[in-house]
Amino acid sequence: MEREWKFEFEEYLQLANEYLSYAKDAMREEKIRLCIDAGYNAIEHLVKALIISKRKSLASSHGELIQQFGEIFVNTGEISKELGENVVKALMLRAEARYVPSARLEVKEGEFVISVAEEILEIARKNLEVGELEGS
Repeated sequence: MEREWKFEFEEYLQLANEYLSYAKDAMREEKIRLCIDAGYNAIEHLVKALIISKRKSLASSHGELIQQFGEIFVNTGEISKELGENVVKALMLRAEARYVPSARLEVKEGEFVISVAEEILEIARKNLEVGELEGS
């Protein structure tokens, strides 16, 4: 069982890194809509990785997943309320980027989503290191 959760955690972490790379590429090309979408995908995979690290099954929808993340990490103080709010804001930006053709998205919003992804990535990496130490 221990190996199974770690394997899934690492898979989500790897996929998150890939999407974060795509988001940064899109930002360099000033494709803000794509940057936000890919950046949020990175955030979502990181959120999944963190939830799995707690040996919890994943919620089935985007909104439920973010709610689950908040209950497990924000409400317990493991992750700041500000970061939790930023994840919700990133989800809203992603919905706007993906579904609102007239959306006027700015570079700062793409940069914001990337920064949220990077912050959660750092937490996920630390979580993996702690899990490895506890498993030793």
